[in-house]
Amino acid sequence: MDVLGIKVDNVRGARAWALCPFHEDKHATNFFIRPKGERAGQWHCFACKEGGGLVELVSKLRDCSEDGAKEWIAKFREGEGDEQEGPTFEGVRLRVESVSGRTFRMPQGVVRKPLDAWPELMRAYAKDRHLTPAQVQRWAIGYSAIGRLSGRLVIPVRDRQGVDRSYMARTFVGHDSRYFYPNASEGADLDCLFGEQYWPEPRERKGLTVVVGEGAFNALAVERAEVGFHIGALGGSDPRPMHVAKLASFTRVLIMTDEDEAGEGAAHELYCQLARHTQVLRVTLGGDRDWDEVSSERLREVVWHAAGS
Repeated sequence: MDVLGIKVDNVRGARAWALCPFHEDKHATNFFIRPKGERAGQWHCFACKEGGGLVELVSKLRDCSEDGAKEWIAKFREGEGDEQEGPTFEGVRLRVESVSGRTFRMPQGVVRKPLDAWPELMRAYAKDRHLTPAQVQRWAIGYSAIGRLSGRLVIPVRDRQGVDRSYMARTFVGHDSRYFYPNASEGADLDCLFGEQYWPEPRERKGLTVVVGEGAFNALAVERAEVGFHIGALGGSDPRPMHVAKLASFTRVLIMTDEDEAGEGAAHELYCQLARHTQVLRVTLGGDRDWDEVSSERLREVVWHAAGS
């Protein structure tokens, strides 16, 4: 809605996401407006907690009374609004513009081939993490020997159309920083969860269960255990509002974050935000082992027990 100084980064489902106009916001994942439906014009910022309806938004941004805001909206609908491009809310149109100005592209040097074609060092690490040739192909997992991600196994994060949106990169040569993740300045879509590539449409998730953890390796361990549920990974210990919104579309969410301080914090945050919308259950191994360090049989037993299956 560029006439009000708001540049919408993307529109997903019932929400248009933008940089919040009421504070110094660096992430177009805090502020949303509902473009249509019964609550069209509703807006909220998860960071500064501002929110309200369309009239309140116009009143605040144009520094006018609510009557003045209503008058401005009416005039805009009659004229200028018809010339704008983008989704509408209550007759007022928004123009969608990229906040980052970039489209995500996998960093240079990432090689994606069948596992048996990998160099010995990379192949040995993948097998040590129990990745199968089928998983390497299914998830387009690769490695890098040059550039920023040199010495790292790279797991793409893709949307439901199979398009690369982000990545998780784990060192196999002992870097001080075990994991690398992109940031918004690289054009990455940090709202995209690993695993959602194979999720059904949101309206088709009723009655389904998703098992979500912090990293992709744990999610892939659950996949190998053949528990019969969908998998997901946050890419760290900080759930984003859009992560919560996507997970809430499932009837049941099993949280399998690590049992350390960061993992427990992520589990608590997910539970608090999801419990109002869906059934949420905590899954733990009862120790300090990673999920890919136990047998598939044991992992399946733990997940099914937590799910009550």
